[in-house]
Amino acid sequence: MNKIIILILLFFFSKVVWAQHTITGKVVDSSNKSFLFGSSIQVENVDIKTISNEDGEFEIKLSTLPATIIISHIGYKKVRIAVNNHEYLKISLSQEPIELAEVRVGNPAISILNAVVEKSHLIENQKKYFNAFYRRISADNGSI
Repeated sequence: MNKIIILILLFFFSKVVWAQHTITGKVVDSSNKSFLFGSSIQVENVDIKTISNEDGEFEIKLSTLPATIIISHIGYKKVRIAVNNHEYLKISLSQEPIELAEVRVGNPAISILNAVVEKSHLIENQKKYFNAFYRRISADNGSI
């Protein structure tokens, strides 16, 4: 009789030890309520991740609660949600524009060549001015 009771207790304790909590939910756009396919859902400080399906739905299994999940999608603000029970989550993400660094278009060698050409024209004009100035002085026997 004791063996049967011990066996039953072990069976119930093993279920408690292996119990998992399933968190389900849906990710939508906050402006037009459309489903966000491919949103990343991950548990903070644990290596558990999933993505939302074409209807924006996801399911993630956790061994312990409470937990914090992080939901992100390209072009949207990242959201952190504390989960304490098995409730169905409806998560709205708001759009956030992606800012990129400044991009310069063009070949820097061309701008360097343009600067060299401008400098050579300036020097050439100065040569002509000084040559004319010296010819004038020579023609007047050194008087200005």
